[in-house]
Amino acid sequence: SDCRSLATKNQSIEQAIEALEENANKLEANLDLVVYPVLTLPPEITSKIFLQCLPTHGRVEPSPSRAPLLLTQVCHHWRQVTHSTCGLWSSLYISPTFQIDAAPWAVVARDDSACALLQTWFPRAKASPLS
Repeated sequence: SDCRSLATKNQSIEQAIEALEENANKLEANLDLVVYPVLTLPPEITSKIFLQCLPTHGRVEPSPSRAPLLLTQVCHHWRQVTHSTCGLWSSLYISPTFQIDAAPWAVVARDDSACALLQTWFPRAKASPLS
């Protein structure tokens, strides 16, 4: 009797989960159909807006919670614009106590993480003067 009751509850829970997953899939499909006004801006305008997100003092510290890295995490379109905006990558400040705190750089040693960062960061600057 207890086993039968548990099996019935389990089946009920599995059906509820299935219904919730189906609902989530429908909501996600609806979101994919939405045209977000910010995504209709030409990449050149979006790029200029992104450049305004950099610190005014010019010392860009690598952090997933600040531009330009933060901008790469919003959506595919923003990542493309960010990666192609050379000015976002032409400045980098690495403090003597530099440590990368989270993805996308999750690397083991301090020297290795700084090296990986430089190998990723500066090629995106392309021909822009570095500082």
